[in-house]
Parts: sequence; C-alpha cells; structure tokens
Amino acid sequence: DFDSLPWPPEANKICIVYGFHTREDHTKSIEYLQAVEESLSKRFAVSFETHENADDALRYMSHAKYFIPSGGGFSRLCANMVAYNRGTIIRAA
Repeated sequence: DFDSLPWPPEANKICIVYGFHTREDHTKSIEYLQAVEESLSKRFAVSFETHENADDALRYMSHAKYFIPSGGGFSRLCANMVAYNRGTIIRAA
C-alpha cells in the first residue's frame, strides 16, 4: 500500500523504472504497472522510464533523490547506490 509509505512532503512526481529483458508475454507485468500508476497518480505526476541495458538503468536510478526499492537483488543494488550518493531510501514501515 503506497499510502503507508513515509513520503517526503516536497515529493510531487515519481518515475517508475522498468524493463522487459525476455521475449515472454508481459501482459501481467503491464497490468501491474498500470495498477501502480493508477494508485500513485492520485498523489504524484507519474512518468515511466525504461532501459534496454541494465547498466543504464542502474546509472539512472542510482542518482535518485528518493528511491523505493522492490524486493529483488537489482533493486537492492540500486538502493545501495542511491544511499551512497546520499539519496533517501523510502521503505514501508
């Protein structure tokens, strides 16, 4: 539930970063992204960013001012880079 996250008061936009790196059917993932966008757009201007290359995605995300990690290892790596660059990691309480 995104409403329970400790949002910084000055945050007014959010970028969802995603990538599809296989050729399988991504219908369920697209539906999930749309549901996340619908939920977040009640509070933020939402944009999407995608990269064909994981290095480019890491570079982009590591410079986030605020970062909400997902549960995977790549997201954990990105969160570590955000923290290293003095960004803020937002986690559910």
